[in-house]
Amino acid sequence: MNPQVNKLCDRVLMFALPIAILGSVFKTMHYPHSNQLLIVGLSSIAIASFLKYALDKTLDGYITGAALALGCIAVMFKLEHWAQADLIIKLAVFAGLVWGIRIFFPGNKSDGE
Repeated sequence: MNPQVNKLCDRVLMFALPIAILGSVFKTMHYPHSNQLLIVGLSSIAIASFLKYALDKTLDGYITGAALALGCIAVMFKLEHWAQADLIIKLAVFAGLVWGIRIFFPGNKSDGE
């Protein structure tokens, strides 16, 4: 993976995480502009985390990136009370299960491990 893209993804995540946390606090306190903060923060986290792992161009990278992105999108849909939030949560849980199975039970290694 290109180290510059990895560094860019890390910086996006570094700025998006506090925005998402602030948006969730604002949402809890019913302050204005909480929806915009949540959308910007969680969308940025979803995109950056998917790119960070999927640009490895391995199956593990695609599964990890998709699971993290779906998790962020599911949280955003649920907090915003958007339609089909339950379906996206189920997809995110399924992607997380696939990721966990792939990580904990790697199967046959081609390099002799």
